[in-house]
Amino acid sequence: MEKKVIQKKAFKGAVWNLMSNIGTRMISLAIQIVLARLIAPQVFGVIAIVAVVDNLALVLVSSGYVTALINKKELNDVDTSSAFYMGLFISVVLYGVVFFTSPAIAAFYGEESLSTLLRVSSISLIINALGSVQKSLISRNLDFHLNFYISLISTFAQGLVGIIMALNGFGVWALVASSLTSVSVNILITCILVKWHPQWLFSFTAVKNMFSYSSKLLLVKLLKSIQLNLSTLIIGKRYDSATLAFYNRGNQIPDIIQTSISGSINSVTLPLLSKYQDNVLDVRNGLRRIISISCVMGAPIKFGLLAIAEPLILFLLTDTWAASIPFMQIACFSLLLGPFAYKQDAYNAIGRTGLSLFVEILHRSIFIVLLFIAMPFGVTAIAISCVVANLIDAFISLIINKKVLFYSFKQQLKDFLPANIIGFFMFIAVFFFGKIALPLWLLLFLQILIGALVYSGISYFFNRNELLYIWNLAKTSLSRTKKS
Repeated sequence: MEKKVIQKKAFKGAVWNLMSNIGTRMISLAIQIVLARLIAPQVFGVIAIVAVVDNLALVLVSSGYVTALINKKELNDVDTSSAFYMGLFISVVLYGVVFFTSPAIAAFYGEESLSTLLRVSSISLIINALGSVQKSLISRNLDFHLNFYISLISTFAQGLVGIIMALNGFGVWALVASSLTSVSVNILITCILVKWHPQWLFSFTAVKNMFSYSSKLLLVKLLKSIQLNLSTLIIGKRYDSATLAFYNRGNQIPDIIQTSISGSINSVTLPLLSKYQDNVLDVRNGLRRIISISCVMGAPIKFGLLAIAEPLILFLLTDTWAASIPFMQIACFSLLLGPFAYKQDAYNAIGRTGLSLFVEILHRSIFIVLLFIAMPFGVTAIAISCVVANLIDAFISLIINKKVLFYSFKQQLKDFLPANIIGFFMFIAVFFFGKIALPLWLLLFLQILIGALVYSGISYFFNRNELLYIWNLAKTSLSRTKKS
C-alpha cells in the first residue's frame, strides 16, 4: 500500500512538473521569439558563451551538498544548515573565480564585452545558493506544485524586463537583466513559500557525510554540463557569433521539449526510486514505468517537431534564422534516445554512485572524442556527432541495466519501442503533408492536428494501457488539486 501511495504522489509530482515546465518554457519560448525579432543573431551568440560559463559554475553550487539532502533517510537542522552555508561559501568562491578570470575569457574569444557581462551575470550564482536548500526540500517532499507557481511568476517577470529593455535598445544587456530577474524572483518566491530558514548551526561531520554521497553525483553532473556546453565553446571559438547563434537556436526548441519532459520526470525519479533503495527489483519496476511514460509523452512531440522544423522556424523566427533548421532536425534525432538517461537515477537510488560516475565518464568521453573527430568537418558534423554519441550510450545502457537492475533486453525494448514506432508513422504522415503548398500558419496548424490524430489513434489500438494510465493520472492529479 505504501508503495502505491509513494508512486501516486511521485507521478502526481511529475504531472505538476510537466505543467510547470511546459507552461513556463512555452512562455519563455514566446519571449525568446520576440527577442529574436528585436536583437541580432550575433548578440545571442555572445550571450551563449556567458550562459555556458554561468551554467558550469551553477552545477557546482546546485548539485553539491544539497543533492544529498534529497536522498538522505533522516534529515535534521544541522544537515540543512550545514548544506546551506557550504553552498553559499562555494558560490562566493566561484563568483570570485569568474570575476577575476573574465578578462582572460573575453580575450580568448575576442569579445571585449564578455568580461563585464560575465561579472554581472554570474551574480546569479550567489542568488541561487540562497534558495538551494529550499529547492531540495521541495524535491524531497515531492511538493512540485510549488515549482509551477514559482516558475510561472519568475518567467513572466523575465519576459517583461527583457522585452521592455530590448525595445529600448539595450541589446545584450536586455538578455542579462532578464536572466537575473528570473533567478531573483524565483529564489525570492521559493524562500517565501518554503518554510525553512538557516540556523546558526554547522557541522563538518555532516558536510563530510554528505560529500561522500554527493561528490560522485557532482562530478557526474559537472561532466554532463561540460559535455553539453563543449560544442558551444568550440563553435564560439572556431566560428563567428552568428553561426553559434544559429546552432543554439536550432537546439533551443528541442531542448525545451526535452527538458520539459525529462525535467518533469527527472525531478521525481531520484526521490521516488530512493524510497525503494533496499529492493533492486522495485527500483527496476519504477524505472520501467518512468521510461515507458517518458516515451509515450516524448515520442509524438519529438517526431512531430522533426517533421515541422522548417515551417516552424520560418513562421516563428522568419528566414533570418533559416540556417538553424538543419540543427533543429538533427537535435530531434538525438533527443529520441533521451529516456535511457534515467538509468543513472536508478543506480544512485541503490547506492551505486560509483557506477553512475563510470557510466557518465564513459558517455562523456565518447562524446568528446566524436566531437573532436567531427570538428574539422564543420558545425553540421559536430551536431551529428551528438546523435552518434547518444546512440552508443543507449547500447551501453541496455547492457548495464540488464546486469545491474535485472532489466532484460526484451523488457527495455518493450518499454522503449512501441511509442517511438507509433511516433515514426506519425512523422511520415506529418512530413509528407508538409509538401502541400499552403500559408505557413495554416500548414503548421493542419500538420499538428494530423500528427495528434494519427498518434493518438494508433496508440489507442496498440499502446492503450500507457496512454490511459497517463490520462487517468492527469485527471486524478487535477481533480485533487481543485479539491484542495
